[in-house]
Amino acid sequence: MIYFKYLLELNELMLKTHKELHEIEEFPHYDIYTPIVCNDIIIHERFNKTIDCYSNILNLMPKDFNKSSIFEVGTNTGYLLLEIKRKNNPGMCVGIDQHDLILKIPEKIVEIEKLENIEFKVLDIFNDNFDNFDYIIINSVTGAKQKYENYNKNINPDAYKPYKEFLDICIKKTNKSIFTEPTQYGTNKDNYVDIHIDFFNSFDGIKDAKYLGPTDLKRGRGLFELIIN
Repeated sequence: MIYFKYLLELNELMLKTHKELHEIEEFPHYDIYTPIVCNDIIIHERFNKTIDCYSNILNLMPKDFNKSSIFEVGTNTGYLLLEIKRKNNPGMCVGIDQHDLILKIPEKIVEIEKLENIEFKVLDIFNDNFDNFDYIIINSVTGAKQKYENYNKNINPDAYKPYKEFLDICIKKTNKSIFTEPTQYGTNKDNYVDIHIDFFNSFDGIKDAKYLGPTDLKRGRGLFELIIN
């Protein structure tokens, strides 16, 4: 009975968060877009960000992180990081996002499942200081050829940092490698991989850039591992 009470609370929290996010003017397009799963029960799954898409990402990542620390930029509901914590033997896990409202959802899941060494918080990687991590995940934040004026007509491009700036920060804060699934905007299925490999290899701090495989076949996205010097 207590277990179902927790799930009901989580569902109510999701609905409240969705409503409040849409009332905040500075996040007009922001929403709950990653799945919400607690104790193997699916609470929420969005049609274009399915569990299958994230399963593709997870299948391309190490099966055993051997207690290494992991930092995820743009965690949303924390689905990817929570799955890694449950199944891939990481050390300390930290997921960040831009608003504390959304982070109440993964925090509630951590409480219900009694997970340890995982936390979610608001952090600005460009202005706030934070520790180095063995691995950093940048999942669908943006892409090398992102063009907001063409692909997101209602978004102010001045409010967004270019992908290069994300990587510049993350390279300095990564001990081993970065896993990233850049958006396909500005590319197509034929040149998506080549454009991003060339882009990644232009950074002095990246020793090697590997394309690990496709993640979202409908949109032509894939996962890359950037091995840091």
